[in-house]
Amino acid sequence: MIGNPERSHKVSHELGGGAVSSFPEPVPLSARRVAGAAASLALLGLAGKGVGLLRELVIARSYGAGPELDAYLVAFTLPDIISTVAMYVALNLFLPVYLAERERSPEGADRLASVFWSRTWWCLVAVSILLVLLAPMVIAAIAPGLRGPLLHTAVASLRLLAFVILFRGMEGLLRGLLNAHRRFLLPTFGSILVSFVVIPFVIFGSGRLGVRALTWGVTLGALVPVALVLPAAVRSVPGLLRAGWGRHPGMREVTRLLPWFLAIEAASLILPLVDRAVAARFLEPGRISALSYARILYEVPFNLVGMTLAITLFPEFATLFATGDLERFQAVFRRGVRAVTGVILPAAVLLVVLRTPVTRAIYERGAFGPGATGLTASALWAYALGLPFLSAAILASQAAFAARMLPRVLGAKIAALAVKLVVSLALLHWLGHAGIALGTSAFFVVMAVLLVPHLAGGWRGLVPHPGILAAALAVSGAGGWGLARLQEAAGIERGAAALAAQAVVWLVSGFLYLGVCRLGKVEEVLWLEKALLRRLLGRGGVS
Repeated sequence: MIGNPERSHKVSHELGGGAVSSFPEPVPLSARRVAGAAASLALLGLAGKGVGLLRELVIARSYGAGPELDAYLVAFTLPDIISTVAMYVALNLFLPVYLAERERSPEGADRLASVFWSRTWWCLVAVSILLVLLAPMVIAAIAPGLRGPLLHTAVASLRLLAFVILFRGMEGLLRGLLNAHRRFLLPTFGSILVSFVVIPFVIFGSGRLGVRALTWGVTLGALVPVALVLPAAVRSVPGLLRAGWGRHPGMREVTRLLPWFLAIEAASLILPLVDRAVAARFLEPGRISALSYARILYEVPFNLVGMTLAITLFPEFATLFATGDLERFQAVFRRGVRAVTGVILPAAVLLVVLRTPVTRAIYERGAFGPGATGLTASALWAYALGLPFLSAAILASQAAFAARMLPRVLGAKIAALAVKLVVSLALLHWLGHAGIALGTSAFFVVMAVLLVPHLAGGWRGLVPHPGILAAALAVSGAGGWGLARLQEAAGIERGAAALAAQAVVWLVSGFLYLGVCRLGKVEEVLWLEKALLRRLLGRGGVS
């Protein structure tokens, strides 16, 4: 059954957007299934983050927070932005169009996927080659302060990293196709394997090749998920690789929406470009690396909670938009915001309270010394302040994509980017690179303020049981602080012992928070807790 265009338009109009396409009407997911899918992805994501942190530990040990790694990060900025945009286009733009076509004609949907794959492949190849040719000009524009050997390193790195755009763009389309067939875990597992390529390259090649070993590891690692996922995608979509350039009526819809999506994603993904350009021009070497290390730490809880909920709730938002059920659309969105708020707040508090011991335990070894720990920790607290707003803003963006509120999303991101620039530059000379991190937090505050109440019908009730959560945060934060002081008094600050001690600190703090939430019966927190327990005990799963 195809979604009723009139009802879709009514929902979009009442939400303040413009309906530009309709969705199929799959059976709405139950709250239990949403929680179960989120729990399965979170558990796999937790394993992936463990491997990812090991990768960053190896990188920190080999390169520290110095000028050579800064040059690599400058080179990686544009490939990272473009490849991420390509992945989001496949997931947020092409996926709904493909699902609508599949509801009408499975054969037509397969043909659409084949045509989109072919055109995307050739475009990605062209962009990668163009970036190789323009590498010196790109580096000069992003980081005009680089000179001598560092400039040569950045240019050489960019010429190799340009092919990450091709590999990750292909991965995004394959991931979207598998998600359309309700297969979530294989693509997620594929992304984990990237670290298993990067780690040996850095361990065995950094001494001889320097940062070029990291460049080769990242580039070749980006090819691994494609090789893993491609056979499954071909089985799900027969003829995926056969269309050539080809034509399909559905491509008109994709082409019409593409400029909106490119503008929307570029407005937010320009953040690291701005950060690295400002840091390279105004701050001493090592600050770009410190910002990168801090971002990795604060994004761990976001990816496990905020991004996981956004992925699993997106089909539900699309379904309710198609059926014209505005009341339930808002109810599901509000429940999602309440859940993500209840779960992400303690992580934000603990990252502020434990910023130095966490950074020291994870990174401080080899070339990553106490100075690098101080630089990274000083950025981590500023990023952590924006963690709840980041999670709510991403969830709101996914709901807005489902409701086709593209002009509102673009306007919110442009406004947020302007605030980000003002805050970063205003605080730069006072707080240094921590001011840049605070500017990023301000970006997500503005995004959340402009999108969340509009989708939820107001702010009221979006934080579940605020008094109980405040008490839980106070108990959890105080417990974490006290345990960290005991760890410091015992002299357990580095190495495997420090990592184990920090794991205990976080577990105990988490149980304290959960205990208070249990006493206060905070439903959204208990909802996800039960789902995680079911997955840990093997009761059900998500393919």
